[in-house]
Amino acid sequence: MKSVFQARIDQIEKAFPHKLEAVRIHNNGDDFLVIEVNQEWMFRFPRRPSTMKALLCEKRFLPGFEKLSPIPIPQISYSGEDFYGYRKIKGMPLTPRLFSTLKDNVRKRIARQLGGFLSSLHNFPLEQAHEMGLTDGWSGWREQAFVGFKENIARVLSTTAREKTMEFLVQFFAMDWKRVVIHGDLYPPDHVFIDESLQGISGIIDFSDLTLEDAATDFQSILEDFGEGFFRDVAACYTAIKVDASFLERIRTRIKARPIFDAAYALEYGFEKRFRKHCCEIESVFGNRISSGEEYVKNNPRDQG
Repeated sequence: MKSVFQARIDQIEKAFPHKLEAVRIHNNGDDFLVIEVNQEWMFRFPRRPSTMKALLCEKRFLPGFEKLSPIPIPQISYSGEDFYGYRKIKGMPLTPRLFSTLKDNVRKRIARQLGGFLSSLHNFPLEQAHEMGLTDGWSGWREQAFVGFKENIARVLSTTAREKTMEFLVQFFAMDWKRVVIHGDLYPPDHVFIDESLQGISGIIDFSDLTLEDAATDFQSILEDFGEGFFRDVAACYTAIKVDASFLERIRTRIKARPIFDAAYALEYGFEKRFRKHCCEIESVFGNRISSGEEYVKNNPRDQG
């Protein structure tokens, strides 16, 4: 029986008109398997049926948004029923460490690029996005995760963490905001690339978390990982949503909420180590002791990850 990798490579060979001289497997993603071909092409395959829907949304969304985006994004050149291929966007990941070495004028340029990109994305027509298959809030995933938290995660936390987290989540869902098209996973160290001359952004990848949600979600990493100064520079070039005190509060709230929803995700897909880690993070933010999630894991054995 063929391995999953070989089966995927066979699919690429049928769609790709050139000889496969070099193949590299990128097997570190939770949702997608990525295969690099000839150091020039990237092919994305979903790992499970639930991410197949995300792939189809990408395939419908990217060609239209490509015409609007001021920054290069994946340009689909090859497509199959359950994959697509695009020319590799080259460069170095925009990590906080790399960012700290850049000259001020380059940082300003990157801020202008990100501000322009997010303005174009967040201004994308909602009706058209719905037609492409985008859903509100990842098909209500946050609300579903809230139910899962109450039923499965809350009981492994300290009383203080459980009560404060529940109170926080009620406030989280009561916040008022406008739905726009968001990237959903705009984490620059993974998805934003800088060209080799260090002059600016060469491209942005991985639109599998596209959804209709609060624009503040796409600013989380910009604020948390790169600082308020850089956030202000990006916001100064951003035109889709008014950036005021309320907007900044929603960003900070989403940063604070992340370990809660990450724990729900880890639990859903059986990532035990990650689940334990996020339980500890929840306790450090909301509680008064460290919870490793031992009680839940012991009584609910699942896959490791």
